[in-house]
Amino acid sequence: MDEKRYYWSPVVQWKFEDGQIIIENFTFKGFPIELFLETYYFLQNAQGRTEEELKDYCNQLKGKNSKITTMFLNDLIKKRILIMSLNEPKELFACQSRFVEGDYAEDYFFHKENVENYVNEKLNRFSIAENKDFIELEVTKQLPDFIENRRSSRSFDKNKIVTFSKFSNFINAMGQRRDGEKIRYIYPSAGGIYPLNIYLYIKKDRVEGIEEGIYKYNPEKKGLYLLSRLEKIDKNAHFFTNSDIFNDSAFSIFISYDGELNMHKYKETGYFFGIIECGILLSILSYSAEFFGLGCCIIGEMDFDKIKSAFEFNTNEVFLQSLEIGIRK
Repeated sequence: MDEKRYYWSPVVQWKFEDGQIIIENFTFKGFPIELFLETYYFLQNAQGRTEEELKDYCNQLKGKNSKITTMFLNDLIKKRILIMSLNEPKELFACQSRFVEGDYAEDYFFHKENVENYVNEKLNRFSIAENKDFIELEVTKQLPDFIENRRSSRSFDKNKIVTFSKFSNFINAMGQRRDGEKIRYIYPSAGGIYPLNIYLYIKKDRVEGIEEGIYKYNPEKKGLYLLSRLEKIDKNAHFFTNSDIFNDSAFSIFISYDGELNMHKYKETGYFFGIIECGILLSILSYSAEFFGLGCCIIGEMDFDKIKSAFEFNTNEVFLQSLEIGIRK
């Protein structure tokens, strides 16, 4: 087995300000700037640094510097500045917001009226006349009702149980199909590799015949493996705007990407392909929910770190997205 190696996160920036070291949003007071520069350049090794190399580096420093550098490196690891696995999507994209300027107050989007005004403005951006030739298209045929009528459900009937049949048929949208010896799915994946994993949290007495617990879906056998009945997920993993949606749903779906499955072939682009595939799968699931008479809400963001330990992720497996499913009110 290859030895674990730590790398300075490629998305992390640092600066000196008022005699202090600021790395991303963290301020490191009292750490000598000269020692930081020496340590930083030591960490820039293209092959990363093993735990043994980090330990040896600290040991070769004199006295106090050895102790504070050991503490410093441990803190960098804890804060995911030094990493030994894929960056989480939020880490990857955090630096991109600086390119999109806006004068919205920090709490602007906490208010429903503000959100509605913002969304309405963006949705109506096509109404602005452009000084260009325009060709109006002729629409003569509508898509099936379950596609045309798709909508997000933000409230569910807690008194209605999802039947085992309905649950099974809905989940089967993610299952494998076989054409002779060939394996296929009903949605595309770069190279036909399908690097996504599916996990579910079933609520107590909400899905017929399935006990409360955290499960992993097996698309080949079209069934669930129990990961834990002891671990419970509560609304604290969700932001307050989504906590009621979680409380009322019958079950949750969590989608992850495992870089070990397609990055050998596609390198860094494999991660990008995994994110695209997740979006396609979300679309399939939202249409399938509508088809089978279920309500579905894709959750934009949650604090997955609070529950991550219950999911037994591989080293380079990262959480991408979650959904809440139930009987629509």
